[in-house]
Amino acid sequence: MTNKILVTGATGNVGSHIVELLKDKGADFVIGTSNKGIDGTEAISMDFADVASLEKAMQGISIVFMLFPIHPHSIQWGKNVIAAAKKANVTHLVRSSGSLAKIDSTLKMIEILRATDQDVKDSGIDYTITAPQFFMQNFINFYANDYKNGAIYLPAGDGKIGFVDLRDIAAVNVEVLLNPEQYKNQILTITGSENLSYADAIGQTNEVLDKESQYVAV
Repeated sequence: MTNKILVTGATGNVGSHIVELLKDKGADFVIGTSNKGIDGTEAISMDFADVASLEKAMQGISIVFMLFPIHPHSIQWGKNVIAAAKKANVTHLVRSSGSLAKIDSTLKMIEILRATDQDVKDSGIDYTITAPQFFMQNFINFYANDYKNGAIYLPAGDGKIGFVDLRDIAAVNVEVLLNPEQYKNQILTITGSENLSYADAIGQTNEVLDKESQYVAV
């Protein structure tokens, strides 16, 4: 008997790739959604703010993939998912967090990530926390126009980052979802193959695209 998986955040940057990989592998899964579904995928209605809807969505579920937007209410949403998972006898939580969660910082985003990570650890349910570094696709999502206009301005100095492709992040999470016992109560930091500064990354992009854009540290 296979473990049935509930995927939250299924239409987002990471979740959409996870859904495609699970479909390709013939996994037994369902997505939880508060709005639209995904063609060819079983979906169940749920609302992070409504514990009853979460409990209903988790009936017959063994593994829950937890992914929340950075939002003022996301800490409570995480608590709600954990409470519902306990009532539904879920056996494993796979929590998508971020590598910055381990940093000691008063930045609200980091506080939010860290709080839910701790709630997962304290839940009493087996867990795996996946913690990716900076999404490579953010270059397209945030900086494409600046790059085309000749310069990207960022307050990052010469700091190096393990930029990582969303598809690789999804692949790691799918490996955990399909083989949870191998990653029981672990935190997996997901990085790219090489740490790059913004100057390095833009230099490589220039070489490939034959451009002369620059990085300006502000």
